[in-house]
Amino acid sequence: MKAISVRNLSKSFGDRIVLNNFSCDFPFEETTCVMGESGCGKTTLLRILMGLEKADAGKIEIPDGQRMTAVFQEDRLINHFSALGNCRLVSSKKKDDENRKLLLDLGLSGSMDIQVKKLSGGMARRVAIARCLSSEGDIYIMDEPFKGLDSVTKRQVMDVIKRKTSGKTLIIVTHDRDEAEYMGGKVLNLNPAALDI
Repeated sequence: MKAISVRNLSKSFGDRIVLNNFSCDFPFEETTCVMGESGCGKTTLLRILMGLEKADAGKIEIPDGQRMTAVFQEDRLINHFSALGNCRLVSSKKKDDENRKLLLDLGLSGSMDIQVKKLSGGMARRVAIARCLSSEGDIYIMDEPFKGLDSVTKRQVMDVIKRKTSGKTLIIVTHDRDEAEYMGGKVLNLNPAALDI
């Protein structure tokens, strides 16, 4: 299998249909940017892929042994831990040098040993990204990872993500066409007109 296969996926919340008989493939070891209007099911699709939400119907096939790691819409950090401490949650102390280099590359040189609750929103976002990248997954899932970042910082972060996920499967949700074009790969438009395929 050379892709994550999504077939005939349906999901509703009460009377609200979010995904209706939706099918797609996420090519293995490539980047896919998922785009669409707010509320069209992008985050729900990611949550089903990660096993955090159960579909009402349909199936997803992912090859065995694939490790997933994620950046959620919320940072989900341990606020009284440092940036480095949050990275240690998913990696060993032996990787501290690598994690420090990663945090440095993300522009957090003076902040890696500070409790994340004392960091700005943009800095915390970069810590969440660093934690995801430090876990050495096979499949990286990122839900609007660049929100809250200024244009210069965003470009720096995008370059780090591209480098660290090269040769891996990367699935990114974004509302921004420029972000999708810069990250490269396939663009999957998830909008109401496309949900009943």
